[in-house]
Order: sequence, then C-alpha cells, then structure tokens
Amino acid sequence: MKKTWILIFVIMAAGLVFGPTVTHAFLEKRINRPQTNSNIPVVENPKQPLYGEFEFELEEVLSIGKEDDIDYVFSSINNLSVDSLGKIYVSDARARRVQVFDKDGQYLMTLGRAGQGPGEFVICRLLGISPEGDIYISSGIRRVEVFQKDGSYKRTIAVDFSLRNLQFNSEGTPFGLIQYVEEEKGYLREFVKLNPTFQIEKSLFKAPYTLSTFMEGGANITVSTGYEHGLLIGKRPQGFFVGNSAEYTIYLLNEEGDKELKIKKDGPPRKIPASKRKRSGKIPLPDYQPFFYRFHSDNLGRIYAETENPNFTEEKTIADVFGPDGHYLYQIKLPHRTYIIDDGYLYCVEMNEERGLFLMKRYLITNWSSMKIKAE
Repeated sequence: MKKTWILIFVIMAAGLVFGPTVTHAFLEKRINRPQTNSNIPVVENPKQPLYGEFEFELEEVLSIGKEDDIDYVFSSINNLSVDSLGKIYVSDARARRVQVFDKDGQYLMTLGRAGQGPGEFVICRLLGISPEGDIYISSGIRRVEVFQKDGSYKRTIAVDFSLRNLQFNSEGTPFGLIQYVEEEKGYLREFVKLNPTFQIEKSLFKAPYTLSTFMEGGANITVSTGYEHGLLIGKRPQGFFVGNSAEYTIYLLNEEGDKELKIKKDGPPRKIPASKRKRSGKIPLPDYQPFFYRFHSDNLGRIYAETENPNFTEEKTIADVFGPDGHYLYQIKLPHRTYIIDDGYLYCVEMNEERGLFLMKRYLITNWSSMKIKAE
C-alpha cells in the first residue's frame, strides 16, 4: 500500500481529570496474578493501586533560564535529556536549537541553528542520545541531524517517515516510533527496529493514530486535539516498553524488542466531557479519552503512565506507577511538564508567568527511598 508522510498541525484544549480515591482492598487480589497468554506472562491489575496514593516531596536543586543571557533563554521547550555524565540537553522548538549545560547548569554549547543546510533545523526536536554520546535531533519531516558529544556536526540522515521518538539499546541499535498515513487504513504509528542507516529492519508494533479531520474552505484539515489514541514508547533499564493508549495494556520488551511481560489495568474508558466537545466546535473528538498520554521510566525499572494530558493542566498531572514486575503500585501526582524521573531526581519545565520565562528545573526527590519498587 502507498504511504504518504505528513506534517501535523497541533492545537491544544484545556481540561483536568482526577483519578479515583485508592485503598488497600485489592492486596489479596493482586498477588500471584501473573498468567500466561501467547507464551508471555500477563499481570492483570485492578483499577486501584496496591499502595494507594504517593506524592513526591520535591526540593529544588537547579533552575536554568535567564531573560538577559542568550545562552540561557528558552523560547519554548519541547524535550529534555540527560546523558551518562549528567549533561543536560534542552530542545527549543521555537528558537530551533538545542542548548547543552553541565550537571551544575553552566552553559556549554549550542547545537544547530535555524536553516535548511547540514546541522540546521527547519523544525527542532531532540530525539535521543546514543550510548556513544551522539545526539540525534529531528530537523524536518524526513531529516535527522547527528552531532558528536563535543558538539561538532557529524552527519544528516534522510528518513522515509516522521520519527516521533528514538531510543537505543545498550549496543547502540536504534528503535523508533514512526508516524504516517496509509491508504485505506488512515493514520498509523509503528514501533520499529532500525539499522545504522535508519532503514526499517523490523516492525514490532503497529496501531491507528486517531487524528481529527474536518472540512474548512473546501479542504480537509488534520489537527491534533490532545485526545489522540496511539502508540507510546519508553526506555527502561533492560529494554523498552510500549503501549496503545486506546486500551490499558503495556508491553515490556527486552533489548531486541521481544515481548517479556504484558501489563493490563482494569477500568472503563473515560468519556470526554461535553464542555470540551462544545469548545472544540467543528473539530471532531473521539468517543473516549486515551488511557494514558505520556510515559516515563526510572533507573529502578518503574513505569509512570500519565493518565492526563500534561498540556491540559497547570500545576500537577496524575500518573499510574507500575513496578518492573508489572504490578500497579501507586497513583502519583507529578509536575505537569515532567520529562525525566531518574535516580532520585525529577526534571521538568516550568513557566514564570510574571516574567514570561521558561525554566528547566531539577528537583531532588527527598522521599525517593520510601517508594516501593515491587509488590511485597
């Protein structure tokens, strides 16, 4: 079938959904629930978490962002990453550059600039950092710019798809989440294993991506409303994880992309409030909200599935926390633009409304050690 790659226009709505009150009533139901299905273990979780609610106690230890220094100014922030040395990479979509800081927040260098040449960006989104330290940045619909860890330009990779997310295994093999539209099937997202030249080597998962389309001036307009159902992926210490937000199922994968565990969570789908439908006007919305909107994983293998769109909240968002054994441990509140949870620290983006300033924040999680890792 013919595939056509597209640029997606993004619009945002506003809303807030809170999760249920939790108890310990499901402790006996939860333990020893692994089953086998298609030769992989399955852990079925009830809708309440095993250990109730948890909230990180956060102590600010770093803030990056100044309005009077071009090296520390962010026009917008659409991704963060931290490498093995603690260097912090901040992707600025509007300024079309990636700024790099040391672990103490001191400016080191800038990767790229606006333009269409090698090492330049029409759009800019930090995709990932390889184990060797190479930095991969999306610079257009079909281009990925690669920089070495010293900031020097290395190469441009032409791709035949829109690359939405990029992860590497410990050997440096790339795995990507790609997006496209296919005749008769519509919009799709696919999790794939890539070769060193970013050609697709193996398809691992595929699912519809439910963008909204409506007529305007005789033309079909495609938009993102924030309620799309589709694949999400993440990196965990020993591999990857992937989930389709149209159903509450998450697969844990090994470093080669093979399924190791299937995690399911009970609970009905949530309808989109009538007020949100009215606000969307002519733009159609799906019948139900996604079960999750964003994934995180920490160094202990816990998975955090944000059950609210972080763009729809102002201070906190809600996430379900699963242990590496697949059990639903906690419901937790996170800063609404959290990007990294790792080794007792949380990295997020905040906005100083009074000064109109974007800030990258690092917090020490002072109660990190009191959070359980597995079901006991």
